[in-house]
Amino acid sequence: HVAALLLAGSGVLLLSMFRLATIPPGFNAEGLMYASFDDRALQFQERPAMTDALLERLRTHPAFTEVTMAEIPVSGNFDGHVLVEAGLSGMSPATPVMGFRVRPDYFAMTGILLREGRLFGDADRAGAPAAIVSERLARLHWPGLSGIGQRFRLYPTSDWLTIVGVVNDVRTLA
Repeated sequence: HVAALLLAGSGVLLLSMFRLATIPPGFNAEGLMYASFDDRALQFQERPAMTDALLERLRTHPAFTEVTMAEIPVSGNFDGHVLVEAGLSGMSPATPVMGFRVRPDYFAMTGILLREGRLFGDADRAGAPAAIVSERLARLHWPGLSGIGQRFRLYPTSDWLTIVGVVNDVRTLA
């Protein structure tokens, strides 16, 4: 009886793993290579110049056709809570989220589709803090409304982020 129970449990586990593996992640990982580096030794103000220089060096390397920098979904470590402007959310005032800092070319390279608004541009680096959110997040916080132009922050003391774009949902963990 124990062997039959273990066999049945193993079959359910394998079926569950197969189903998880066949769910589309929401981005195209084919041909992408991921590398990481630790920039904690750098002063915060030094990081943009260093990452720009690193990207330029990688772009000239013959092994790569495109290069971008991001905290990609499989490694995201930028967690916060969506705190929306009062009275606008259909959800609790502090919904936990996982966010990622990305460069303007990230969405095109990964095949993440724009559903509404626009993608980041180079001007967004120096301008007012902008955000691109998933369809699910926009639907949960602003049901029946456009996410474009809505504002939220990730921490009570952080800057307000204005949504400029909404993209398809991306699976990040499992």
